[in-house]
Amino acid sequence: MLKYLLAVPIMLFSFFTTVVAQDVWTLYAAKNFNQRPDGAEKTTQIRAMEIRGWELIDTLYGLDGKVQYPKSDVSPFIDDQGESVFLVTEQPARFPGASEVYNDYLKNMAGDVLAGPDETIHSTLYIRFTVEKDGKVTQTAPAYPFSEWVPETTRQRCLDAVKNMPDWIPATYKGKPVKMLCLLTFGLRE
Repeated sequence: MLKYLLAVPIMLFSFFTTVVAQDVWTLYAAKNFNQRPDGAEKTTQIRAMEIRGWELIDTLYGLDGKVQYPKSDVSPFIDDQGESVFLVTEQPARFPGASEVYNDYLKNMAGDVLAGPDETIHSTLYIRFTVEKDGKVTQTAPAYPFSEWVPETTRQRCLDAVKNMPDWIPATYKGKPVKMLCLLTFGLRE
């Protein structure tokens, strides 16, 4: 469940010309779904989503505390190379190694601009990227326009951290490797 997601300021930034509606809300909903444990239950949920036309229905709580059920279109789409790109898969693309390795990589690449676990997040940068069938990270771009007050060096460090990632473990759909569009968020300290 995505609680209090409505409190996060989000706008649309279009990167892929062939993508109709993969905005930050959609990418965030897909990311949340993909973080569910892999297995039979998740596969059943994906098959049900396919039947509904790739409509992901989530439960959110608005700032007023009322429950809302927004829908996101997480349909696979055809990219500029004519290949299918997925937002939701049975086994999503994964950074190689444990979560500690992933966190260490981001700390080493982005450094002191990232807010620690006990620090207040002053701003968030949303970066989208594609993990190819062979695990290579490509098509890195802002998923949301960066705030003008965030220094250019900070913006570039975060983009470079994603662009220079080692090869990921590719996503699989119905047992085959597929391209996957992913979202990475950087919580910045003040």
